[in-house]
Parts: sequence; C-alpha cells; structure tokens
Amino acid sequence: MSILRACLTKSVRDPRAFALVAMLIYLLSVLPILALHHFDVSVFIVAGDNYVDASKLVSPIVVRSHSGGYDGQFYYRIALAPFDFATPAFGVHLDSPAWRTQRIVYPLMAWAAAFGRADLVPQSLFLVNLLGIGAIALFAVRLTAQLKLPPLTPLAIILWPGFILSLTHDTTEIIACALLLAALDMYVRGRIAGYAVLAALATLTRETSIVVFFGVFCFEAINAFRLAAWRQSWPRLVLVGSALVPFPIWREMQFILWAQSPLTDAARNNVSWPFAGVLRMIADAISGAGFGGGHPALRAFALAAVTLLAIFSGMAVLRLRAAFGVAATAPLAAGWLPLVLLMTLLTTAWAPMAFLRAFSECFVIGCLIVALRPPSLWTGRALIISCAIASAASWATCLRDLGI
Repeated sequence: MSILRACLTKSVRDPRAFALVAMLIYLLSVLPILALHHFDVSVFIVAGDNYVDASKLVSPIVVRSHSGGYDGQFYYRIALAPFDFATPAFGVHLDSPAWRTQRIVYPLMAWAAAFGRADLVPQSLFLVNLLGIGAIALFAVRLTAQLKLPPLTPLAIILWPGFILSLTHDTTEIIACALLLAALDMYVRGRIAGYAVLAALATLTRETSIVVFFGVFCFEAINAFRLAAWRQSWPRLVLVGSALVPFPIWREMQFILWAQSPLTDAARNNVSWPFAGVLRMIADAISGAGFGGGHPALRAFALAAVTLLAIFSGMAVLRLRAAFGVAATAPLAAGWLPLVLLMTLLTTAWAPMAFLRAFSECFVIGCLIVALRPPSLWTGRALIISCAIASAASWATCLRDLGI
C-alpha cells in the first residue's frame, strides 16, 4: 500500500504526466464499449430517432430506434454547423434550440477539431472531451501545488464518476470543468485577464459556471469595500466582472435567433423549490419509477450516491470558514457556496444518474475546499472505496445506456 501511495504521489506532482495518465485511464475504460460497437465512436452521441432522421444525416451515425436519445445528439447537430441556425437541419431536430445553443463552446471546439468536416464530428466530440480530461488533471495538479493541498487531491477530482458519463454521452461537463479549473488557476496566479477570458468561455460551455464567477466577483467587490480600496481595486474588479458579460449577451442573442428564451425553459423544467428535485429522485429510487424498470442495483446506487454527495457537501460546508480565512482559497469558497445552493434547486438534473453530471463543477471546487483539512485516515479510505464503487457503477450505467 505504501509503494502504491508513493507512486501515486509522485505521478500527481507532475501536471503533464498526470494529464497523460488520466487520459490513458479514461481511454482504456471506454475501449470495451468501442470494441463492442466496432470502434464506432458515434455510439457516444446516443442519438434517438425521435430527434434524428438517419436518412437525412450528412454522415452515418448510430441512431437508436424508438428512442429520445440523449443530450449529445444536439451537440452533434451544433458541431456540424455552429453558425447554421435552422432546425431541423442535417437530419437533427433541436428540442429546445435556445437552451441547447447557449452551450456553444463544446460543439464549437468539436467543429474546429473536425475542420468543419461532418464525417469527423463524432470523433472530434469524443477527442475534445478526452483532452478535457487531461486538462482537468493538469490544472488540478497546478492548483493543488499553488494552494498547498494534499498531493492526492487531483486524484480525487479526476475520479469523479460524472466524467465517465459525460465522456460516453458527448456532453458538456468535462469541458466546463476544464475551463473552470483553468480560470481558477489563472486567478490564483494573479493573471486576471486570462482568468476573465477562460471564465467567460466556461459560462458559454455550461451556464451554471456563471454562478461560480459571480461569487468570485462578489468576493472581490466586498473585499475592495472592506479595505476601502476602490481606487486601487477598480481595474481588477472590472476585469473580474467582465467574465460575466459575454453569457447574458449570448443568451439575449438566443432570444433574437430563436424567438424563445432559454431562461424560460430553465425556470419551467429545471428549477424548483430547494431539495424538491433530490427528494423526488429519492422517492423514485425507492419506488422504482424511472429507474430502468425498477432495476434494484441502479436504484441502490442512486440512493448511495446521493448519500455520499450529501456527506461530501457537508464536509465542504464545515470547511468554508477555514477556506474564507485563507486569502488564496476565499474566492473559491465564495464561488462554491452559491453553486451548491443552486444544486438544491435543480429538478430534472436529479433524474437517474443525471445528477452525477450536474454536480461536476460543484464537486471539483468542493474537493479543493475539503482538502484544506483532509479527512481522517478511515474516512479517506471509505471515500476512496465509495469513489471506486461509484465509478464502477457509472461505467455499468454507461453500458446500459449504450445498449450493451
């Protein structure tokens, strides 16, 4: 055990080495799925014929019969032509155009990586997310070193089971977390202009990221007011605040382009009273409603995962006071607090397994906060075992979702 710990500790001290190791682990973890589908990465798009017409596609992908598919099919459509706002187009109908296109950065990256070629988009969607895993690992190591956290902190971050779900469903959480950590790395290093650019990109990848950067802005403003240093602080405050500007502009453009507001969809479908979503999910897990025909293993995993998330969030909350007391981590705490409050308002995100994706940003920042005061040896071992079980269950869930 001590030898393994020494090897892990050594590997997580080198950002580039750990990034390569993380990408290799995730690539190896999905090879069985790819092998069973003749290495056709379009299986990860999880397209369904309710929204995708296989006869009108510009390049063939796996399309499931009598299926609503998953979110990846909409990012596939945007990646085919990010600046073509017709729907349906290219054989894909967007269920909520304004909601889907507000998360433009991930499909835009995939379009660029595919050089605009439709036949390469399925590969580029997967490749961009795999590189995103490497970026998460790299910036997790750099932040761990800068904040002087325990060296195994990046390992906890990279083992988050929501990432395997995102990688095998072509969704946005991996790139959002990569940009989030990159922005925080710039912030901690004092490179505020770089922070503003990366933070803005993160908000255009996944809208929940803006809550984190709004918390950082509030921290900066309160700090300037408390120190009565407006004259010296206003250039920095303007830069930090500029990260919040592109997202509302882009969201307003969605209203103009589609004549519908993505905010309306969010308010109607995704947000409710505090804890209403998680309580509904727990009730469904107990009754079996919506859990693969009442599959007992999936229901038990969902209940266990929610319990672990509650424990983890409680540990992070207990460390907030310590985090606010350290200059380097206070902005992280200020960003994490409103984000975890937002998680309590979500509804559809608590559908079976979807909460593992929705909680990704909250978990990543929460790990940095929890690591300020590491858990006891036995608690740490229990959390590692739980993470391993959760990762295995998530991988099994991927197999089920992908029809294996």
